[in-house]
Amino acid sequence: MPCVPAALKAIALLAPVLMAGVASAQQRDLPISPAIRDFANPPIVLSFFLLILVVAAAVGANLLPSKRGHQD
Repeated sequence: MPCVPAALKAIALLAPVLMAGVASAQQRDLPISPAIRDFANPPIVLSFFLLILVVAAAVGANLLPSKRGHQD
């Protein structure tokens, strides 16, 4: 029998052990996909509320006075 390196022997012996996790992770029962939202009727009130909230935060951040002194 020819001389086989020890690393190759280790890989050959450990390959089935390492592949057991891959084989057990494969499932036949697929999860149920989530329901598709109706894009013809979007949540208008929530969208406008978030728009107003983001605009108010941006305007409020710009209206805060800076802490700079007169020597800058």
